[in-house]
Amino acid sequence: MSELDFWGDPASLYQAVFENSRDAIGLSYAGTHVIVNPAYLKMFGYDSNQELQGRSILDLIAPSERDPILNYVRLRYNKENPPTFYETKGLRKDGREFDMEVTVSSYWKQEKHFTLVILRDISSQKQAAQRIADSEARFRILSESSPMGIFYQDSDGNCLYVNSKWQEITGLSFEEGVGLKWLESIHSDDRVGIWQEWESQIKANGLLKHELRFLHPDGTIRWVAVQASSITHRGGEILGYVGTLEDITHRKSFEEQIKASLQEREILLQEIHHRVKNNFQVMLSMLNLQMRKLNVPEAYDVLQTSHNRIRSMSLVHELLYESQSVAEIDLRKYLKELARELSSLYLNDLPVELRFELEPLSLSLEQAMPCGLLVTEVLTNSFKYGFRPPYAGQPQVSIHLNSEGKTLCLTLQDNGQGLPANFDLDSSPGLGFRLIKALITQLNGRFNLNSESGVCWQIWFSPTQA
Repeated sequence: MSELDFWGDPASLYQAVFENSRDAIGLSYAGTHVIVNPAYLKMFGYDSNQELQGRSILDLIAPSERDPILNYVRLRYNKENPPTFYETKGLRKDGREFDMEVTVSSYWKQEKHFTLVILRDISSQKQAAQRIADSEARFRILSESSPMGIFYQDSDGNCLYVNSKWQEITGLSFEEGVGLKWLESIHSDDRVGIWQEWESQIKANGLLKHELRFLHPDGTIRWVAVQASSITHRGGEILGYVGTLEDITHRKSFEEQIKASLQEREILLQEIHHRVKNNFQVMLSMLNLQMRKLNVPEAYDVLQTSHNRIRSMSLVHELLYESQSVAEIDLRKYLKELARELSSLYLNDLPVELRFELEPLSLSLEQAMPCGLLVTEVLTNSFKYGFRPPYAGQPQVSIHLNSEGKTLCLTLQDNGQGLPANFDLDSSPGLGFRLIKALITQLNGRFNLNSESGVCWQIWFSPTQA
């Protein structure tokens, strides 16, 4: 026996479908209810067919929708062709309206016109669609009022949406912005760069920050800052990209002006250092000429000391002129050159061994001058007096420079005869020692002097900002 034979009379099969359908099914005659299924009763909030039999179908239609429905009934009765599928609003027993989808078919039997309807409650779908529409409307309001350009691309980089600000910045219309046409407006020198950054940044980290140039249709070049992030599925699949575009043309122009101004300033300062260095050189040459004509050792010694002091200041400007910075010098290089020059002026018959332990530190011009003079005075004393007879040994001068937090520590030490046993720094009449104390004060520093095995100066001071 086949499955169809199992049901016997087909009418029982139709009855089962009618009674168990999840869609509301109703039969009407001349615009009044004849019979409806349980799903129909449930949809409108009724308990039995008796409540609806003989009642107009318009009673279950929202008042605002009754005229078009009545017109459909008339057209159908006149065997015209009204819609067989449409949406309208139903009216529940408790007076609440709801959205429903209607499928209509009609047939004649014994000169009587019957109408069969299948109804589906689509309130949830309508509400969901409305929520989506409201969300899209809010997005468009936010997007169109944004002071920045906004764009959305699919996973292949095809642009699907651009806002008005994006169009204003690039000079492209919406139609010109969608797809891949926007790439043609990127400056040719920047096209490769944007794709490389896209591959290295957004696909690796989900974020992109890049600056590039757009060729505006008016012939100008617009600098823009691009920021984008990927939109991913829960499984990690990239669905697309959303980003912003900001016009930074004015900022770039301002940066170029500042850069040019700084370059001019650096050139001017380098020229100033160069001229100061040359002036110092003239002074040193004049002192050298004068020293050659002197036969008085004491006068020669005074001029030599003055020569050394001027040379220490000249060397600062010389290094500044040669360096990349015009505001600070490489202190390590400065101390090495200064010590070697001073060493070459003394102890010609007894060479001195110079030892350096210097950290790579920089010092501002404001502090480099007094620091250089200070080192000159200390080393001059060591070279002139530390290794005089009856000293016997290998002369050594050590210079140490290291940072202790925010403080610099400069140590100048020799292995010479040391200071006299009764030496008192505060009462020393020598100009050199008074100058050393004054220079340390100028550096806002402090010092420690030790003469147990040679002379050892330790000076601490804090570097200032260039």
